[in-house]
Amino acid sequence: GTSYVPVRSQEDIDASKTAVKHGNYYFKCGEKDEKVRISTQKNSGYKKTPIPYYSSFTNGSQAYYVRGKALYRYVFASGQEKKLKNLPVKGDRYYYVSTIYGNRIFITMESFDEWLMETYSYNVKTGQLKKTMTDCAIEDRSGKYVIARTEYQSDVSAHPLILCKITSKGLTKVKTLSKYSLGYRIIDGKIYYTSYTGIEMKKGSLCRCNINGDNREK
Repeated sequence: GTSYVPVRSQEDIDASKTAVKHGNYYFKCGEKDEKVRISTQKNSGYKKTPIPYYSSFTNGSQAYYVRGKALYRYVFASGQEKKLKNLPVKGDRYYYVSTIYGNRIFITMESFDEWLMETYSYNVKTGQLKKTMTDCAIEDRSGKYVIARTEYQSDVSAHPLILCKITSKGLTKVKTLSKYSLGYRIIDGKIYYTSYTGIEMKKGSLCRCNINGDNREK
């Protein structure tokens, strides 16, 4: 099938005014409720959906997302929403889809109460949900490689950044990219990221490496 991408593009400045196109559909974000509006025309005919704008993934014909404490699929042509899986309910847990690779949907959980992050893997074919890594929130993906942060935060500060590989069992850590990082981007098969000498971020470097973690250079 077609690969899944975030409904929201990274270049999205004001999502309520500009439309993003996936497949034959245009997407806009509701100004007040942050729910996706969909239309087959760029300038009119938008219809409200239950899809959250900031953490949903689409292949142009359907979308996967978390609403409340469950994983859902929404098919654009029929306008039908289907609940696929209830997620473990506990305290203030917040879940969101972090990436989709093949038949697997990776869902990240963050909790202020537990001061914890976990990443789960849901298999679309088998309907099975399993925890694949603790202290892990997937930030970005290219092919089988993902960048993840490993520390729960309630503020914006430097944190450990790791590189993982998606395997048949789930996620496997390849290496730590930086103990203190803030900011990254995958461009043309290379990872660009900041690496600081300490949490105060007084001294740092811009680094680059191949998507598999090799050939690191400042």
